[in-house]
Amino acid sequence: MKKILAITLLMISLMLPIMAKEPNVLVNVQEPTAKDLYLDFQTNTGSANGANNKPNRNNKGRPGTKLQVDLMRNGELSRKSTKETFYSGDRIAFRLNTNFSGYVKVINVGTTGKNTVLYDGKIDSKGYRIPQNNWIKFDDNEGIETVKFIFSSSPMNFQVNTSSNNVASISSSNNSSGGQVSGDSEEQILNEINSKDLSRDLSLDVVGNETYVLTSVEKLPKPQFFTVKLVHK
Repeated sequence: MKKILAITLLMISLMLPIMAKEPNVLVNVQEPTAKDLYLDFQTNTGSANGANNKPNRNNKGRPGTKLQVDLMRNGELSRKSTKETFYSGDRIAFRLNTNFSGYVKVINVGTTGKNTVLYDGKIDSKGYRIPQNNWIKFDDNEGIETVKFIFSSSPMNFQVNTSSNNVASISSSNNSSGGQVSGDSEEQILNEINSKDLSRDLSLDVVGNETYVLTSVEKLPKPQFFTVKLVHK
């Protein structure tokens, strides 16, 4: 019995150095968050206006937008997420950033068919306040306030309807800026903008007071959209 115990102890003593050097096989690998993917994405901008925006395909991130809300309530300014509950008298402005240079349209979709264009122009990583100089004020009519964000790395040549239940329609003018909504795909994209809240294959995630919406490099030249629904009580 003593001999067996001695052999066992000897084997344990010999195994200890090996076990100490053995790496931990059970490594907890965490999936990257939406914020990680957004920050990891880089672009090689070929021109100041972003028209020759060239995504770096060697990085592990994804192109997209980051959205926050500036809230002015009772004279105090704070930064909130799109999931915040808002009340009559509150005033807000959006803080929109992208990790690519491109274009964005922001539309406040009215429940009565009246749509208000809050922003329509270029955007890049330095970020923009929307509206640029004013506030969006919540009146006494409680409900859901709908704001649609449409973005692309290329100019978008469709028009926003300000007095129609359809937010977007084919532009009657022949846009010479090289807009990327054309051909058979144009009607499909516009139908999705008018009838859905989120483009196909887009991912939306709220991290703290930041809302991240991510797309892919392949889809970025075409208009991508997401909808924010603000709760007004």
